[in-house]
Amino acid sequence: MWLAARIAKEFGVLPSVAARDLDDDPERLSLTAMSLLAYSQAKSAYDAADGDSKKLEPWKDSNTMRRVKDNTFAAMKERLDHRKLRHPNEGVQGCRLCESVER
Repeated sequence: MWLAARIAKEFGVLPSVAARDLDDDPERLSLTAMSLLAYSQAKSAYDAADGDSKKLEPWKDSNTMRRVKDNTFAAMKERLDHRKLRHPNEGVQGCRLCESVER
């Protein structure tokens, strides 16, 4: 029942509606949607903090924020590695990976 209550709160529906949704949806898409929404909120907070760790204090024990940080780091590393290995000398104009790296 706690799951239906959590879904109801997140999506602003009655718990009975959320419980029915859980019964009718074996893939549990509501849970997937909640996870994606939480990630989106964490990513927005991370981007808005712009390196200020004090702004991220409310997220300090959040596994979602840890995933955001890990994914952001991995994506930047991939871009830098791409630029370094594939397009050295300031990258290539028109390459989406080269252009996404701050110069």
